[in-house]
Amino acid sequence: GLLVALFSFLLAMACMKCAGINFVAFVLQLALAGQVEVCPGEGPRYGDHKCNHDGTHRVCAKLLDSSGKPMIWGQGDFWEITSQKRFQWDSTLRANGGDSWCICMWAFARMVEAVGCDNVHLRCNATDLDFVLASYQDRGVTGRVHDLRDAHSCMKKKCLEMPEEPDTTEMFAINGIVLLQGGCLCRQAASFNATGRKTFRFC
Repeated sequence: GLLVALFSFLLAMACMKCAGINFVAFVLQLALAGQVEVCPGEGPRYGDHKCNHDGTHRVCAKLLDSSGKPMIWGQGDFWEITSQKRFQWDSTLRANGGDSWCICMWAFARMVEAVGCDNVHLRCNATDLDFVLASYQDRGVTGRVHDLRDAHSCMKKKCLEMPEEPDTTEMFAINGIVLLQGGCLCRQAASFNATGRKTFRFC
């Protein structure tokens, strides 16, 4: 049993090395798994229907429109643009009573590259933002290694809003604590509002 476990571990490390994946970095990334909402339409493969488990399926994307048909992202639907049409699983989403799915980081990057940020559809509150923003490359089904920097920019644009500066002429911060002129002590906090966008406030 121990020898089998050891062999499996070494084999996994070898496969990751061949794929160009740093094992230590991969483990650290998994440790960054954030708290996310359920991705409506996702199946039982993760048990809780959330996009915060494996090393790539971290983006909750809306793949179906209001009529239950594949949503058009600019020039085509998700499966067309990511070269996965032969695997199209839209019936699974409908059977699960939803319209979204935990897609790979590379697939999200491919969509941003192909159709532009304004034409991609993701659910911010069900996407593991921390994990994705800490990842910089992801290998797709064709073997291509996708750069995630443009995906990062898009995700920040859609899901993050910068805080408005308080109306003051003097302020400085120490470890996230903001001290304003007049002795007012505040801390920056972030939360998701009803639309799924992350907002910042001073409290």
